[in-house]
Amino acid sequence: MLRLFLLVSLESGSFDLNYVFCLTFSLVCVHTDGVLTGDEGDNMIFHIIDLREVDDWLPCIECRCQDANGTYLDFGGGDGSSPQFTGGVSCCTNCTDLEGPTVDYRMRYNVSYSDIPQDEPVKELLMLTADVSPVVNRTIEFDVPSYDNLPVEFQKPGDPFIQRLVREMPFNEMFKHEFFGADYYGPDIVRLFRCVGHLHVAALSMYLENAETGEVLCAGDGTYGTDPTQDKGFLTAVAVDDYQEPKTFSADTNVRLITEYNATELHTGVMGMLFIFIDGERDVYASEAALTLDVCAEPTCDTSLLPLLSLEDIAGAVCEDTLASSPACQFGGLCDCDVVINAPESTGCGGTYTSDSGDMMVDSVCAKSCGCPATKCQDTLTSSPICQFAGICDCPSFVDDPNSSGCGGVF
Repeated sequence: MLRLFLLVSLESGSFDLNYVFCLTFSLVCVHTDGVLTGDEGDNMIFHIIDLREVDDWLPCIECRCQDANGTYLDFGGGDGSSPQFTGGVSCCTNCTDLEGPTVDYRMRYNVSYSDIPQDEPVKELLMLTADVSPVVNRTIEFDVPSYDNLPVEFQKPGDPFIQRLVREMPFNEMFKHEFFGADYYGPDIVRLFRCVGHLHVAALSMYLENAETGEVLCAGDGTYGTDPTQDKGFLTAVAVDDYQEPKTFSADTNVRLITEYNATELHTGVMGMLFIFIDGERDVYASEAALTLDVCAEPTCDTSLLPLLSLEDIAGAVCEDTLASSPACQFGGLCDCDVVINAPESTGCGGTYTSDSGDMMVDSVCAKSCGCPATKCQDTLTSSPICQFAGICDCPSFVDDPNSSGCGGVF
């Protein structure tokens, strides 16, 4: 049996090797509105843990940290006596030493698309993200202590066996664009079309409500498997809200983001994120989103029409700080190169930044702040227009070409 943990709208699942698993992605149109092709990204992240012959699978999929003897820890968020939490992505590992033949897996999925009709624009959709974990002073991941260690302020009224986290603030302060990117810059009046929650095992529900009126704007209940041979106890689905007629409210409305988790036992490294899609109030015309593009009018490109490339151009293209788009920033909240370079756990430019999640080369994410070290310099010809459109992809050939004046010159 292969059990997959997919970072889509939930993070657990159990599937037979021959199980047909289908995912539907709306990349162009949602109801009567649309998104420019590619705006939602073209990457899929898989978190796969080997559970073959593992009976006690829960601490494994929750990435519970272990001591030197391999015993799962049960402290921190578990007993409430320490600020240190018990598990999460930094402690993830396979839970078996079994080895077997290599098996190739292939994904098959359908993509539906259509050209935007001339003179009939669609509305751009904006994706926003919110996270409940700051309620317990965490980022992305948090623990669910067992009920006997659950602080009273995080117990659901009338049911101490449920952890209930409530984050309340203005909508335009809680939600960020894309995956925890820029601060809200959307319309003053929000038109909400879709809500997708991201939860883990033990999640009961997640919802967003208008704190002023009590109206529920999004609601996502968890569904659990019941087949002992496949998915019993696994979170198999989180309800998605789609609105043909959008929910409408002011962007500065006070809202509550609420998650409820079963606290009959300890759970670690869980999440409570909400992804929503709203009207961007921008018309997108066919000229902006053509599905085909005639790059070359002739069978071969005239390379003289391509921009001149110099060593300065190439160096400038690769010498940039990329920390803001790295996992260290997106998942760990470490987004300032000055901090990375000067932190006690860092050996500075040319060295490494050490954390519980592993070592990170400082120059790899803070090249510009480190003065563009020579180690960052690399050939980028294969990703340049010269290679993509003219077919010149080998640096020696590029340097020695009759149209080139060589290293330090121009082509």
